[in-house]
Amino acid sequence: MMDERIIPAEMAHIRHLSQAFRAPQSAQPLESPKNGRKPAMPLVTLLLLAFGFFVLLSASFKTLSKGSSVIPDHRRSKGAHIVGGLLHDDLNGYRPCHSRMQQHVYRKASAFIPSSYLISKLRRYETLHMKCAPEAENFIKVLKSPELLQKSDCRFIVWIDYSGLGNRLMSLAGTFLYALLTERVLLVDRGTDMSDLFCEPFPHSSWLLPVGLSQAWLQGLDKSSPHRFGRLIDKGECSVHVNLSSVPAYSYVHLTHSFDIQDRRFFCDEEQKVLNQIPLLFLRSNLYFVPSLYFVPALAQEIERLFPEREALFHHLARYLFHPSNEVWGRIVRFYDAYLGNAEEVVGIQIRTFDLTKMPSENVTSQVFACTIGNKILPNASNLNQDERSWSVVMQKKPISVLVTSLHQEHFERIREFYLSHSTEQGRLVRVQLPSHEEQQKTGKAEHDKQALTDIFLLSLSDTLVTSPMSTFGYAAQGLAGVRPWVLTRPGEQTYQQYACIKALSLEPCFHAPPLFDCDCQGGRDPGKVLKFVRHCEDVNWGLKLFEDAPLPIGDTFF
Repeated sequence: MMDERIIPAEMAHIRHLSQAFRAPQSAQPLESPKNGRKPAMPLVTLLLLAFGFFVLLSASFKTLSKGSSVIPDHRRSKGAHIVGGLLHDDLNGYRPCHSRMQQHVYRKASAFIPSSYLISKLRRYETLHMKCAPEAENFIKVLKSPELLQKSDCRFIVWIDYSGLGNRLMSLAGTFLYALLTERVLLVDRGTDMSDLFCEPFPHSSWLLPVGLSQAWLQGLDKSSPHRFGRLIDKGECSVHVNLSSVPAYSYVHLTHSFDIQDRRFFCDEEQKVLNQIPLLFLRSNLYFVPSLYFVPALAQEIERLFPEREALFHHLARYLFHPSNEVWGRIVRFYDAYLGNAEEVVGIQIRTFDLTKMPSENVTSQVFACTIGNKILPNASNLNQDERSWSVVMQKKPISVLVTSLHQEHFERIREFYLSHSTEQGRLVRVQLPSHEEQQKTGKAEHDKQALTDIFLLSLSDTLVTSPMSTFGYAAQGLAGVRPWVLTRPGEQTYQQYACIKALSLEPCFHAPPLFDCDCQGGRDPGKVLKFVRHCEDVNWGLKLFEDAPLPIGDTFF
């Protein structure tokens, strides 16, 4: 719930200036010594006063207007709406989507430039999608008569809607990358609300799976499905070579946190050769599985060409794919313009607690204070009272807006109360805002997901981010923002005893359940020690993450 008691600093500034122009109450009108009349005010003085009043009034209206004019010039991106070439410039090919046209106005220009190879690959993919997506109307016939698919030049991968919104964004980005790498067409399961959350990302065609394919049939594709690829290649023992008597027309890839040793061989070269022969794949995941794709040499070489800056991989994919629907974008813009737009700096704090038995709520807030104040992200309290400070000195500095996103309101209330009760060092004004507090996650509920997406995108418009460990919600925000966050440390970890938070060394998300590296059947090895740029995450010591290192020359091998 938005706090309406906080008065924006600009309103106080306008009131202060208006008082400065007001004549003193005790002033008496001057009279001419000759005839008793009031002397005429010089014309120049009148013009100067009128001009000053006009400037003040104009500034006031700009500050209070509900539009992009709220955003100061220093926060405006200099990039065009095509985001460095990532997006197609043919606007006639899309249904009206406000976020596609306006996001660049609300964001700072990205520090990461997409490669020309990625841009050309996206344009080729869009042509392929436009050609092949209409064939999805025949999927029901294909499932009954698989031989029909063998006659087509098109190959597909269907992403199955599964898990919470943050997890969905992670797995959907990974699935689209896999589609790019293998020249498949991505189709998205509508689930309960995908069409209400996002605009279509591809021109002249839809990424949504046709409604004719039964949701019950799709949700039946799980670990027990007879179409599961892991079951198809299961020989009872590890084998480097995969020999199938016949290749099916379609198969189901199970890449959730519960996948088994056979499912995990998806990340091996020989298994990829088999998958490459299957025209139609269905994939279910709640993980950002991209780091393990580097263990497939043929795929890794292509990823290197597409993303020479490894830590910008999700950043580019997210800015290309994810454009909030007009309804969700309207919420984002209204909140931003009203509460964040005219701040000197926006600090986003994302708080997600998975186990309050290990750390009570008040301790979490204390950790947030230790992180933000200790690292000078937010100002500390001052020994002086506000009344002892010169108001004109205070008003010389624009406010800091703090955006808190959490399921629980108490964190916001403690942070807000601290800055309402204390003057700050250097006289900085700190405004604390909370766009929502759902109290509990409601996966699959349309209204909850819309608010969650609103919160993610608001966070992604921050200049500085503080995120919670293991949270895909935070991963999505930092990736969209292109900002390396400060990550709160986890209770029980060694770093928790020393630091309240640590600065991430890469803005890439973490793969929470990576398989051991055992494609050669020589015994499972630590996947974080196979490639120098695929290492364990700062927030999840068993997870995998991409880091920047000296680039691998194209043509060299990884192993």
